[in-house]
Amino acid sequence: MNLTNEKDIILITCPVWGVQMPPLGLAYLATNLKKKGINLKVLDLNIDVYKRVDDKLKELWKFENNKYWSDLDKDFKGLFEEEFKYCVKRILSFSNIKIYAFSIQATNRLFSIEVISRIKKARPDKIIIVGRVGCFDDREREQIFPLELVDFFIVGEGEVSLFELVDRLKKGFSIENISGVVYYKNKEKMFTLPQLIEPLDKLYFPTYEEFDLGDYTEKSLALIMSRGCISKCAFCNDWKMMGKYRTRTAEHMFKEIKYHVKKNKITNFYFNDLLINGNIKELEKLCDLIIKSKYNLTWIALAMPLDNMNYNILIKMKKAGCITLNYGIESGSDNILRKIGKPISISSVEKVLELTRKAGINTQLNFIVGFPGEKDEDVEKTIMFIKKNRKNICGITNINVCNVVAGSELLVNNKKYGILFPDDTTLRDSHWYTLEGNTFEERESRAKQMIRVFNNLDLPIFTTNLKEKVADISKINSKIKIADIILVNLPPWGVNNPPLSLACLSEYLKSKGINVKIFDFNIQLYSKVKNEYSNLWHVENKNYWSNDNFFNNLLSLFSQEINAAVEKIVSSKANILAFSVVDPKERLAIEIIKKVKEKRPNIKIIVGGPACATPTSRKFFEERVPELIDAYIVGEGEETLSEVVDKINKNMPLEKVPGVVAFKNNKENNFIPREPLKPEEIPSPTYNDFDLSQYGDVNSILMEWSRGCIANCSFCIGKLMLGKYRFKEPKRIVEEIKYYVREKEIKRFTVVDNLINGDLKKLEETCDLIIKNKLGIRWSCEGIGIEMSLSLLKKMKEAGCKEFQIGVESGSDVVLRRMRKPYTAKSAELLVRRAKKTGLKTEIFIMIGFPGETESEFNKTLEFIKRNRSYINLVKSINILHLIAGTDIMDNYKKYDIILPRKDYHYRWYTKDSNMEIRNNRVKKVIDLINNLGIPFLETNIMEGKDKKSNNLRDIDNIITLKLAKGVNYDKGKTLIETEKTKRKRINVLYKNDKSIVHIVKGFLNIRNLFRKGDEINKIEQIRKKLIPTPKYVTIDLTNSCNLNCVGCWTHSLLLKDKEANNEWKSQIIPFDTLKKLIDDLYDLGTERIRLTGGGEPFLYPKIMDIIGLIKE
Repeated sequence: MNLTNEKDIILITCPVWGVQMPPLGLAYLATNLKKKGINLKVLDLNIDVYKRVDDKLKELWKFENNKYWSDLDKDFKGLFEEEFKYCVKRILSFSNIKIYAFSIQATNRLFSIEVISRIKKARPDKIIIVGRVGCFDDREREQIFPLELVDFFIVGEGEVSLFELVDRLKKGFSIENISGVVYYKNKEKMFTLPQLIEPLDKLYFPTYEEFDLGDYTEKSLALIMSRGCISKCAFCNDWKMMGKYRTRTAEHMFKEIKYHVKKNKITNFYFNDLLINGNIKELEKLCDLIIKSKYNLTWIALAMPLDNMNYNILIKMKKAGCITLNYGIESGSDNILRKIGKPISISSVEKVLELTRKAGINTQLNFIVGFPGEKDEDVEKTIMFIKKNRKNICGITNINVCNVVAGSELLVNNKKYGILFPDDTTLRDSHWYTLEGNTFEERESRAKQMIRVFNNLDLPIFTTNLKEKVADISKINSKIKIADIILVNLPPWGVNNPPLSLACLSEYLKSKGINVKIFDFNIQLYSKVKNEYSNLWHVENKNYWSNDNFFNNLLSLFSQEINAAVEKIVSSKANILAFSVVDPKERLAIEIIKKVKEKRPNIKIIVGGPACATPTSRKFFEERVPELIDAYIVGEGEETLSEVVDKINKNMPLEKVPGVVAFKNNKENNFIPREPLKPEEIPSPTYNDFDLSQYGDVNSILMEWSRGCIANCSFCIGKLMLGKYRFKEPKRIVEEIKYYVREKEIKRFTVVDNLINGDLKKLEETCDLIIKNKLGIRWSCEGIGIEMSLSLLKKMKEAGCKEFQIGVESGSDVVLRRMRKPYTAKSAELLVRRAKKTGLKTEIFIMIGFPGETESEFNKTLEFIKRNRSYINLVKSINILHLIAGTDIMDNYKKYDIILPRKDYHYRWYTKDSNMEIRNNRVKKVIDLINNLGIPFLETNIMEGKDKKSNNLRDIDNIITLKLAKGVNYDKGKTLIETEKTKRKRINVLYKNDKSIVHIVKGFLNIRNLFRKGDEINKIEQIRKKLIPTPKYVTIDLTNSCNLNCVGCWTHSLLLKDKEANNEWKSQIIPFDTLKKLIDDLYDLGTERIRLTGGGEPFLYPKIMDIIGLIKE
């Protein structure tokens, strides 16, 4: 064979393998072959297929589902028919390359064989090479691989063998006697023993130039400092395949790390060595080099708990970035360790675990249950070992029943260990047995016993082979047909819960037989960038997404993630793409629509949501992409979208579908409104389309008990979007709750209705049913300020309601009437007070600057807050009126005497007696008032327009969320608030190091001592008011000591490394006498709430109960 005129080779890995980072073995081959002049292409089909498939199928990439891939039965194989075709087509697209080399593991072996067989059928001339651990063992190779499909096997280390083979094939030389190459000639095995690569430094380290690192789920890379192992454990085949133990020099290893830090911007690594401490001298040198470099690395490694792991080396490893060591303990019995061939003892293990934790490194352990010869007393010893050393064990990486793997001593010398095998060859690995009663069932029982122990000790378990094939294939199989429609949620949106609107749409469409896929790009992007850019998701920063100049910078910043999202949509093969769009998502929606249409011109684009509900809002899209959007959905989306999908599938026009606006020939069709759904038609979402663990609050979800509104407020678009008010039937609501409690183990809910109190009778029925069923749930809701009975509010409390958000908006009846509110300030006040009396947490909304709000009417809102200070837990928002298209105040702005400027009219509007400055000043007055009253609040839109002050990408780091409730000014960086009336400085008492505060407090306390008689209290209060505002809420840091090292802690986290506080600081506490005096002083100052916290655990304070008792007195 002479391939001189052809390109050389494709290196391929098929599913299934990890998706966290590129495969290390393939990367080593690629770099070393290229350095020797081999022209190659790398295809990581594992990550390609993972990105292509439905989220349900992604479950199959979890470790516990590996058995599906290694069995690849008919049903499972059917799931991936489209992916088999994709892989073959992708490989054969490189028609000028003749050699295909597959990297084979046990988990991707059968998938690869299926791909190879289809390639050989289509192109018999292609040369197939197979290598790695999946073809190492003779028995497995000859029994599993159809030998006519594979031209050559690479056994052992591939960097030299594969190069020699490809080089000879290129040059037409004989392929005989190549070290590590196996091939079959007339069914006769031709083989030359592999030669170990020594020294390892002569290998080139992988550069990963052939991989797109952004494709993978972690920003991490695998490293390897050594090959082989110093131990020869009987259950393991790795040491046989990798040969004797060899290690790279520390200098060579550090050179690779330096390359990845500089070139690939990677600082998080996984050492894939069988053990990192096989050569302690080189390990120590490496740590020294990393420490000297001052690279801020984190890394994890496997290690053996040998005596050479002393405290000094562990401290160096910690300083060099080691955060976790995974120790292969396997058993807590010395007897079993000897049988396995482990060169360790339990006493050495215990010592090393203690030192590792003392050095601040996390410990993860591996255990094997049921090794031949293991008896009940050995299991008990393991359990006792775990209990005894619990404080030094952070978690269990895996607990596996003992399997007999190919090439291991247990298989090669099975008679020595008394191992017998069942007749069914597919069960040989797992269902072996001994005459002493060591059966699969016995091993499984012992493993479950140990797992119960781990659970009782709160030890997390990451993997176990007891859970093989946990995914329900039948359920997955019913969902794998190509989606009719993809529903897309774009950023920025909430990140604590899945979007309810998409969940409802999906449920409704599925009930109509439509195949739906949801793509929550919002949570996907947030999860990837939250460490650096989470503030962009704060409601007060939303306009950065809609500022044209700044948005262009965001496009550049997130280009990789956006392109990946487009690729995922395009590869889904769905016919229809629907976007839920609300301000400020419009620009990102347009960008993604353009990119998708460029790649798939025939895909249909649907847009719905508030951002396209009115002609004015739709104009934004129609001016920019008039020809790309096929339909806009106005109002409730479920039935309209269902009909749209049906019409598109039948190739029928959309213009006459009720609820649809179509823009053609520069004009919109005649819009036909659609009647809203009946209460019984409103869907109950299952949230099965979402991975709830991705969201910030995994223990709660959103619900709706009603839709629409009984009011028709002049500033709100809710009525236009959702129509008339409808409350679901109480029985149905409770059944929905029961489903979430039973199936999702969720007991906390946010009821997102516009108002919970639109139908008081049905609300009461719902509460009665929740109480009757003893569901034990907790929920929050929103309502308007109508009158509600004390008995109903008590029922809400008993049914689990904890927070009641009330839209007060104004303390003026004049303003409320102009807003078209169906309640008065008096009824709102009565509701706030009654709700508080029943024990509900009351939260209110305030709106400032509504047309007609004079200074005297505004003052009524201030008085409302003052009167009810003790009934208000939180002011949820203090917002200036913004004009929204489609509302009465916008559509009929002249009726409200509003004048609109040319630019930014939605917040810069004015009247003859109101403008932006007046409104801003009123908000500041409200903020000052609630701060003085000690009422916390969450947000305000007073910073509207701040996005226009910064168009530069480098300013993203300066985006901050407001902390007005804590005294931070409206301008970044200041910690003082200037009041409008007196122009005096109001001191933020939370800043403990401010010497002016200390001085003033001392001054007041000294003067206070002059007035000890009861009749002088008023004088004290007068002087106090002049000197210092009352600290209503005080935080006391009791102690810096803590018994944990939580990863997110700013004081004790192991990730802090060199920045971690020293032991002297950690031991500090406030003396008890000082605390007593402080609490007395705070009582005299009028402080109402004290929070005991600090850099440590408050309950480690020696006299914590005495302090609590003193405060309660």
